Amino acid sequence: MGNLWSTNKKKSSEDTPRRIYVGEVPEIDETSEKNWNGRKTTRDSLSHSMKRPEVTEPPLTKTVIRANSTHSQRQRKNWNSKSGRGASMRSVSKAQNQYRSSGFCDNYIKTSRYTILTFIPKNLLEQFRRFVNFYFLIVTALQYMIDSPQSPASSTAGFLFVICVTAIKQGYEDWVRHKADDSVNNRKVDIITNGRLQSTKSKHLKVGDIVRLEIDDPVPADILVLSSSDEFHRCQVTTANLDGESNLKMRYCPPGLPKLKNPSDFYHLNAVMECEQANTNLYSFNGNLLILQAQVVYPGDSVTSKTSKENGVSTSESLSKRLGKALKDSIRSRLSTKFADDDDDELPSGGSKFLQIPITMENMLLRGTKLKNTDYIYGLVVYTGVDTRLAQNSKEINAKFPTADRSINSFLLVVMGFLVLMVTLYTSLHFVWLRSDVLEAAWYLPANSINVLYTVETAFAYLVLFYYIVPLSLYVTIELQTFFGSMYFVWDNEMRCPVTGTPALCNTSDLNEELGQIEYLFSDKTGTLTENIMQFRHCSINGIRYMYNKESETLFPQNQFTPVELQDSENSDVRNFFKTLALCHTVQVITQEQLKKRISGSRRKQQVKRETSPETNSITPSDHLEFQASSPDELALLESCAELHVRFLGDQNEILTLSVCGKIEKFKRHYVLEFDADRKCMSVILENDDGEIWLLTKGAESTILPNGVAGSIEKSNQHVDEFAQLGLRTLAVAKKQLTREELDKFTKKLNKTRRLVKDREEKMRELYKSIETNLYILGATGVEDQLQHGVQDTLIALSRAGIRIWVLTGDKVETAVNVAIACGLLLPSSVQMKITNFKSGHDLKEHLLNVEVSGEVDDNTTFIIDGESLAIAFDVCAGLLCSVLMKAGRVVCCRMAPLQKAQVVSMVKSTPKKPITAAVGDGANDVAMIQEAHIGLGIFGKEGRQAARSADFAVARFSFLKKAILVHGHWYYVRLATLILYFFYKNVVLIFPPAYSAFYSAFSTQSLFDAIFMTFYNILFTSAPIFAFALQDQPVPAKTLLANPHLYKDISKNRLLTWKPFSIWIIRAVYHSLIVYFFPLCSLQGLDNISDWSSLGIFMIVGVITLVNFMLLTHTKYITGWILFAYSFSCITFFGTTTAYTETDMRPTIDSGELRHTFFMVLFEPVFWLNMVILMALVLVPDILLKYYETKKQGAIATKQTAEYFRPIISPR
Repeated sequence: MGNLWSTNKKKSSEDTPRRIYVGEVPEIDETSEKNWNGRKTTRDSLSHSMKRPEVTEPPLTKTVIRANSTHSQRQRKNWNSKSGRGASMRSVSKAQNQYRSSGFCDNYIKTSRYTILTFIPKNLLEQFRRFVNFYFLIVTALQYMIDSPQSPASSTAGFLFVICVTAIKQGYEDWVRHKADDSVNNRKVDIITNGRLQSTKSKHLKVGDIVRLEIDDPVPADILVLSSSDEFHRCQVTTANLDGESNLKMRYCPPGLPKLKNPSDFYHLNAVMECEQANTNLYSFNGNLLILQAQVVYPGDSVTSKTSKENGVSTSESLSKRLGKALKDSIRSRLSTKFADDDDDELPSGGSKFLQIPITMENMLLRGTKLKNTDYIYGLVVYTGVDTRLAQNSKEINAKFPTADRSINSFLLVVMGFLVLMVTLYTSLHFVWLRSDVLEAAWYLPANSINVLYTVETAFAYLVLFYYIVPLSLYVTIELQTFFGSMYFVWDNEMRCPVTGTPALCNTSDLNEELGQIEYLFSDKTGTLTENIMQFRHCSINGIRYMYNKESETLFPQNQFTPVELQDSENSDVRNFFKTLALCHTVQVITQEQLKKRISGSRRKQQVKRETSPETNSITPSDHLEFQASSPDELALLESCAELHVRFLGDQNEILTLSVCGKIEKFKRHYVLEFDADRKCMSVILENDDGEIWLLTKGAESTILPNGVAGSIEKSNQHVDEFAQLGLRTLAVAKKQLTREELDKFTKKLNKTRRLVKDREEKMRELYKSIETNLYILGATGVEDQLQHGVQDTLIALSRAGIRIWVLTGDKVETAVNVAIACGLLLPSSVQMKITNFKSGHDLKEHLLNVEVSGEVDDNTTFIIDGESLAIAFDVCAGLLCSVLMKAGRVVCCRMAPLQKAQVVSMVKSTPKKPITAAVGDGANDVAMIQEAHIGLGIFGKEGRQAARSADFAVARFSFLKKAILVHGHWYYVRLATLILYFFYKNVVLIFPPAYSAFYSAFSTQSLFDAIFMTFYNILFTSAPIFAFALQDQPVPAKTLLANPHLYKDISKNRLLTWKPFSIWIIRAVYHSLIVYFFPLCSLQGLDNISDWSSLGIFMIVGVITLVNFMLLTHTKYITGWILFAYSFSCITFFGTTTAYTETDMRPTIDSGELRHTFFMVLFEPVFWLNMVILMALVLVPDILLKYYETKKQGAIATKQTAEYFRPIISPR
């Protein structure tokens, strides 16, 4: 486009618009400024203009658009002089400067968190927000300020290692985000400049640019479709990246636009656009496009006059200048008036009248979609960058924190409290010894004056001595373990789709262990439990029930074997029913040849062919047709109609063509009344060759049948219930004949309503409802959605694992119940309690109170509740409803809206017991529920991948959740729990021997272990075995876990990270530390070579490291090559580091001091090895015997539970 600038005004009310100028538009004088809402306003900053509106109804944006904004200087001068303005160039520059400070946001997308300059300070700030890191930072700094018992340099090295590892991990993740951002921002886009195509980068797009997109191009911003290569001014897009639906959507050019087929056609375009502020609504858009009526150039206007030739300007150019002046006058006139509102019947006009064109979502292409089956389109950029619908819906959701974090924080608080207690105690004992007779006689010790400074230094010295009791590397180890551990989830070939090869997906590695803690599972039905592949099975026509055989493509009346022949005259009712189904839809038709041609006609393969001629849509009954529907239900119905010889051949300029038993029939479609969740139906108004006008409608029986006044109402309702009991998806079908006067009246109201910007959707809905009354009921349809393979086995296994399953679906009650029975969720012995069809909050509350008091609700109870009753309960008695439902074994929620699904999840997770919830779905309507639950599970379904991308984990089939939860969830949780407890255990074993030694050193803050051992203890000497264990150990074999789902209960409710197992590990650590310290102390008495302080420290540190590694080995159930390598690595690093430190002279850089040659001196003593064997036996044998006893006990319990497992889940009352 070229130059762009804007003027934003502060909002004085919710409806105050902001003004944006694009191109060479008139500068508004002071009077017009003051007339804007009655007062002069000030300009806002860029950041203010980018704020999301907080009002319910989005404010308006007034956009003045001139397609060609980069005329030459001479053209600008001529244009402005003709309009009575002189120094316009100065105004243009002024406005451009205003844009830089107060314009719209650019189209640059940024998901990364750091830059090269901000990475170090920002990352360090984030890391030191974590308490453990900040704690170690303080302690490390203290070591440089006092006479530290540990080497400050060695402590700093260990601390920096942990910080660097975390920074490298986060830096790598951000580098990946930078690459993704660059790929999007630098994508090439064609825009129109001076009537010519010019290539630019996506990040340089501005509001008001006119872009050209070709087949398979991603849409770079939210744009208004102005022109299309399609002869009927439409295009198709796929919105899977936006709303998760994989079906193609049709978008249309606004009616009434001038012919805009070439870049040069946009050269003289002048228009005004009113639209709403940026918001999150993906399904509606309110705006008006105002085009000067005189702008439509007729053939005679292009003739060049003599006068124009003399001036060097063609008539069309002169016309453009006249229109420019008229546009200015019209803008000034509108600035003194309000925008088109509810009461606006006619638009105000200045020098020329506007043609007002309503803009809806069907005219918009949103960022994130992709152009399909259309050679090219031209569009106007309306929203860019963070203002696009995609960015508005990409706001950060509440962070999910694993249950283990709460346990770690509790354990750390206890350890920190114990550390403070130790420091206080040892500092006190230090001063007691200072005043004792023993130290007074020690003439070789310097005299210390006891004062506040000395007391503080002593306390800090003990803090430095014992601060390793807090595991420094715990968090970084957990981060690495969860990050690499998530790869095993993805690599599991048993969870790879055998058809598409789609592997499992892990979007959030921080929640791996939460898969082992699920207590409530909320599941969508369509596409999650079912295949989402619809097949037409039954129908009711004029009170008679029919069955459809897909294999033979024939229709049979119930209990009869003679197929129905639609061409027979006596079957006119059946024929008319299927004609209604073949006409009442929004399906598009394309032949296989056209589809192949369009696919092969992408821009990359046809670079030279810039202008493509419109494609002629000539379809004959003999062509093999491909239907492109927005829903699988419509597709199934239309395919069945075609198989019964009622073929929809497509539409040309709103003329629908049917082939009915070989006879061609044409219908003029006047209007399509789109489906919405409130009306729960869609309609079309069309006219046949006889001039008869009909409204055809289909939708939920709860909407259609109550509006029926004639036809087979009762029989259709009966058959709908029968279809629902078979688990079929049902639709009612009806029609209504309209008079010409009724159509004209509806048209007038519709045109007036379409001009609205405020409350347009609501007024349109009310208008549609007003005409969808007094219907003639034709019948109903029943469509089957087959269950996925393995759903029944998965649900039964999850139920036996103690997981309560709730099904949340939009289907009617009978359909949902029968699907629940078919998939094994409901057993014949289950007691069903219904909470449906309530209209009063008082009645509903009284019913729930009676149910609660009765005491009849238990695990054998299944509640069935509909969305209407649920909405009432949320307003009146949400707590009571939750209390009653959570007592039942299963719950089936029907007729649910997407928001209600999220509300149900939120209701359960916020109860006092705080159960861990998981939600699984496959479509965009499940995203809110998935994000609300503690664990989001997505299914790669037929409706796209929005749910899979929004979820924490995703799989291709519902049956894969059995292994994901029962196996991977079990392994992840047990591994992580062992890792956490083991870290606290091994640090206690490390710290307590120096604590014991203080009693033998007069509490002199002398360290038993050298600083190098303390530094590398967690980083090198003991890190590899626990890391390998946490990645590859299999506490219970996968086959055992799948065959015995009840084993899942053993780890639920965070059982392994409660105070009991923590206390057991700490007691074990204290016992082991006593053995490690006192056994060598007693056994080495009298040995002059290795009885000194340094040798004793070497002996004990070898014992500590060997002990904690062997201790972990006793808990390892699955030995792999990597685990053995990890133990070898630990051994080699310890002996290699110690040898280099004690035997190599590296002074003055590193001074081993008294440890010089001590290590090998200890190793060469036979008594050392004998003591080490005895020490290991004293420590490990009791623990092994205890584990053997626990295993036998658990085996007996497991045997009993297994016997119960093969009994019925719930015995009948």
